[in-house]
Amino acid sequence: MRFDEKTKEFRGTIGQNIPCSREEMEEDLLETLYQWWRDARELEPREIARELAVSRRELRTLTKRMVQHGYLEETEREEPLRLTEFGRIQGAECIARHQCLTQFLQMVADMDEREAQEDACRIEHLISKKGIGGISNFLKYGDTFERTIHYMDPRALYEPGNYEVSMGIYYMERRRPAILSREYYDFMPEAVLEVKKEGCCFYLRPKSEMYSAEITLWYKTRVEWKTAERTKEGFRISAACFDYTTSPAIPVMKGLGILAFTEDGRIPEDIDCREFNVRI
Repeated sequence: MRFDEKTKEFRGTIGQNIPCSREEMEEDLLETLYQWWRDARELEPREIARELAVSRRELRTLTKRMVQHGYLEETEREEPLRLTEFGRIQGAECIARHQCLTQFLQMVADMDEREAQEDACRIEHLISKKGIGGISNFLKYGDTFERTIHYMDPRALYEPGNYEVSMGIYYMERRRPAILSREYYDFMPEAVLEVKKEGCCFYLRPKSEMYSAEITLWYKTRVEWKTAERTKEGFRISAACFDYTTSPAIPVMKGLGILAFTEDGRIPEDIDCREFNVRI
């Protein structure tokens, strides 16, 4: 939610009369900065001020407080902002709280995602750790409505650790029935979901250690294509780039993302794109 929507004058309606505090604005800014950092976007003050509809002066006031609180490194006035390790961990916590509350409100109040996010924006600053933990446990064991959330961080539902999950890679243009792509057969049928305090990722594991070094694996974020880092565990894909759906009728959470395979680092075209499904 933009800051100007959270700081309007008295409205007369119960539940909408409390102005946004400096602390809330600071935590909302931290959440935004972490999202941008996670998406590999430059934390450029001018762009951040435009995104949040605040003045540059207001933004400087907030970032000075955030430096004092250990969220940001000290930078020159026009330099991009830089999150500290503490800032990244707390930013991830902000995202997890927000997404947990958004899902809870969708589930018990049958709100759409936008409505639920707006209410979660206020609640997330006030609820205790014990309260958010209780809601998180309820989400795991007491579903009511089907819900979908975009770019969810699985930290909201899963404890730190590694989880083997089934996966499929499908042609985008072939439906009813969906057809597994030729690339699917180059990989293990299970991906690995890694859940950590700093964030989450999937590892897509080639069947052969000799998997072609000429192939570049890409994944789609909200703003751009990113190359998947090749590690000893497999190709590393951010888990925050998926749309997740869960339903009380099916005890499995489904994730949907977009991958692409190209040679020699070429930027993906439509023909290179594949649908990547995981079931957790």
